[in-house]
Order: sequence, then C-alpha cells, then structure tokens
Amino acid sequence: MISLHYSQDEKELANDMYARTEGKIQNNEAAVVLVAVSSVKELREAYPSYFLNAGEFLSALADFQKRCKVNEYI
Repeated sequence: MISLHYSQDEKELANDMYARTEGKIQNNEAAVVLVAVSSVKELREAYPSYFLNAGEFLSALADFQKRCKVNEYI
C-alpha cells in the first residue's frame, strides 16, 4: 500500500495524481482511493478498516481454530 499526503492547497495535484494512477490500473489488480479529511482522527472514523490491528485479527482467528478443533469440526 502506498500512501501519499497532500495539503489543502494541493487539491489539483492530488486529483491529477489520482486520475493518472487510476488510469494505470489493469484488471482490477489494485485500487486507488482519494479522501479529504482535516485530521487522522477523521480518517480513522471514516475508514476504520485501514487502521485494523492485524494482531487482533490473527488472535481471533487462532481462537476460532481452537474452538473448531475442540468441537471436532476440523
């Protein structure tokens, strides 16, 4: 994942970069996202999936696997 940051004064540059980058994507191999927020807190609230903790997910997955074994599902 590549993250670029632009100031409020660089809106045109950000839009141009977004359009050029999106035009280079082939066969849905990637996604380009352009968002405008005043703070990282606003970004976290608007797009919580970008800030998920992979460790928590892996722990939950391991717990699920243990329960499946106990119940002889696997």
